Amino acid sequence: MREPRVVVALLAAGVAVCVAAGAPAAAGAAGTTERVSLGAGGAQLFDDSWGPSVSADGRWVAFVSTAANAVPGDTNVRSDAFLRDRVTGETRRISARADGTQGNEDSDSVPFGSVAFAPVFAETSISDDGRYVAFTSFATNLATAGATNVWSDVFLYDRVANTLRRLSTSVGGDDGRGDSFDAHVAPDGTHVVFASVAADLVTTNNVPRDVFLADVATGALTRVGEAPGGRRATAGSDTGDVSAGGRFVAFSSHASNLVGGDGNGREDVFVRETATGGIERVSVSASSSDANGGSERPSISADGCLVAFVSDATNLVSPPTAAGDRVFVRNRCAGTTELASVSAAGAPGDTEGYLPPAISGDGCAVAFVGPALVGGLALRDRCAGATTRADLATGGAGGNAVPGRYAFSGGTGRHLAFDSRASNLVVGDTNGDVDVFVRDREGSPPPGGGGGGREGGGGGDPAPAPSPGGGSGAGGAGTGGGAGSAPGGSRPGAARPLALRLSGVGLSRTRFAVLPRGSRVTRGRGARLMLTASEPATLSLRYARVVAGRRVGRRCVAGAGRGRRCTSMRAAGGASAVLRAGRNTIALTGRIGRARLAPATYRLTLVARTRDGRTSETVARTLTITRAAAGRPPR
Repeated sequence: MREPRVVVALLAAGVAVCVAAGAPAAAGAAGTTERVSLGAGGAQLFDDSWGPSVSADGRWVAFVSTAANAVPGDTNVRSDAFLRDRVTGETRRISARADGTQGNEDSDSVPFGSVAFAPVFAETSISDDGRYVAFTSFATNLATAGATNVWSDVFLYDRVANTLRRLSTSVGGDDGRGDSFDAHVAPDGTHVVFASVAADLVTTNNVPRDVFLADVATGALTRVGEAPGGRRATAGSDTGDVSAGGRFVAFSSHASNLVGGDGNGREDVFVRETATGGIERVSVSASSSDANGGSERPSISADGCLVAFVSDATNLVSPPTAAGDRVFVRNRCAGTTELASVSAAGAPGDTEGYLPPAISGDGCAVAFVGPALVGGLALRDRCAGATTRADLATGGAGGNAVPGRYAFSGGTGRHLAFDSRASNLVVGDTNGDVDVFVRDREGSPPPGGGGGGREGGGGGDPAPAPSPGGGSGAGGAGTGGGAGSAPGGSRPGAARPLALRLSGVGLSRTRFAVLPRGSRVTRGRGARLMLTASEPATLSLRYARVVAGRRVGRRCVAGAGRGRRCTSMRAAGGASAVLRAGRNTIALTGRIGRARLAPATYRLTLVARTRDGRTSETVARTLTITRAAAGRPPR
C-alpha cells in the first residue's frame, strides 16, 4: 500500500509454507466451499483475485482481480473491483464509469503492484444487504472527467442505483491531497470508515495519517482520531472498522492524548462513540492499565460491544501470555478481555500479526490466520468454545496453501469469504493463481438456488441494472465453478501462456534533478530507463519514498526518537508506459502528472502486464531526486 509501513505477506504471495495438504477434516467440519472468482460460463480466471467481502445472505461477493477474462471488454490492463452474484452466476465490474469507461489505473490497495501485500488492507467491503461496496482506486477517471490527482481514493458502488461515487474528497469537493484507502462499510450501509493521509478532507488539519467516517446519505466526513474537545492527536490513527449505524468506530493509534493515563508509548486500539465523541481504550491489561506491547488491526461487532484485535502485549489477560502476536477480543459491555487465538484444546498460539482478525456481526465467531494452531485459516467460535479450520474443501480437506485476506458475512458470520492459492478446495482449480472462495459453514446453497458453479438458478432479488463495467453470464455446472469456458477467454485446464519477461533493466543515472516540463533529458536533469520486454505490454511504474525511522513495536515510525533504526516506504505515485517487444527507452522526468517528486531517495518498482492479463516479475531500482542547480528551478 502507498503508506509508511511495508509488510511482506509471504503466505499470500505463494511462498512455500508447511501446510498439510489434504489434511483430515476438523471435527464438525460440515459445510460447503465454492470458488466465486469466475468469469463467463463459470470459467476460472487466469490471474490473481483477492480481497473479498460477502453479504449477510452469502449471495453477493466483492473482490479485486487483475484477470482480463472476468468480464468481456476488460482491456485496461489494470486491477479492477468486481461483484459476483452467486445466484445468477453473473460477475460484474464495478470500478468503471456509468458510460462503461474503464478505470485508467489500478483499483486496489496493493503496494507496487504486488499481490503479496494485499492482506494488510481491506480491498473491498460490502454492506449486509449487498447494496453498497467500498473499494480503493488510483484511477483518475472514475469520479470526474479530467481528474488529475495521483493519490488513491475511496469509492462507493451502489448496486441498486448502479452508481459510483468518490467519498474521499476535500472540504471543497475536490481531490484530496493524499492517499485514502482501507475502507470498511457499516453493516447497515449507512457509513463508511477509511484511513487517509490527506490533510484537506476536513476543515481542521489532521495528523499525517487519520481515520475518517463518511455518512453515506450526506457525504459528510468526520475525523475519528482526534483528542477530546477536538484537540489534535499527538500521532496518527490507522485501520478503522465501524459498527451498525456508524455509532462506534474502532481504530488504532500511537497517540498518547486520546484517553487519560495512556503512558505506554505503544500503539493501542480505541473505540470512538460518534454521537458523543467519547473515546475508550480497549487494548488494556487485565487490571485496566497500560498494555506492555503494541495493539492494532481491530474488527468490531455490529452492536459495538466486542472488538477483536492483534497484540504482542503479554498482560492483556490473566495468566499472562507468552511473547508473540495473538488475537484478543475485548467485551466493552462487560469490561473483559479474552484470548481468541487458541487451539481446539484451548492452548494459546501465535498468529500472523500483519493480518487483521475478522469478527462476525454477532461477535461469536473470530477468524484469523493461524498455521501453528490449525494449519491455515482458523475460526474461533467464542460462544461454543471451539477452534476449527475454515479453509476447507467441501469434503473437509484442508487447503494446500495458507489464505491471505478474509471476511465474514453479517449476522452470525455463516459465510466466510477468503482468498487462497490452494488448488484443492474445489474441483477443476488448475489456474495456479490466487482465487476467491466462499465457505458456507452450514452447507446450504445461496438464497434462490445455485449459480456461480452450482447447478440450478433463479430466485432471490430481482436482477439489478446492468453494470457500467460489463458483466459475464451465468455460472455453469461443476463443483466450485471449475467447468465451462469464457468466450474469448482461456479454457480451464489449458496450458498457461508463456511468461512475460523484463530484462536488461537499467538507469542512465541514479541521481538527477526534476526535468523542466517540455524538456528533454539532459546532463543532471532527468534520466533514461532502459529495459527489454519479451513482448508488447504496458509498464506500471511506482515510486515510493524511502523514509528513515525507528522501530516502534512492529512499525517503522519516521521521527521517532528511540528504537532500532529502520526504513519505510511512502508511496509517491505512479505512471505507465507502453512497451514494444525488444529494447525500450523511457524518459524519467521526476514528475508524476503535474506534481514534482520532492528531493529524496525513492524505490522505483516496475511490473509489466500484457493485454491478456499476464504479468512480469516485479523489478525494483533505487534512485535519488536532487535539488536543481541554483538559479535554474524546474518550471
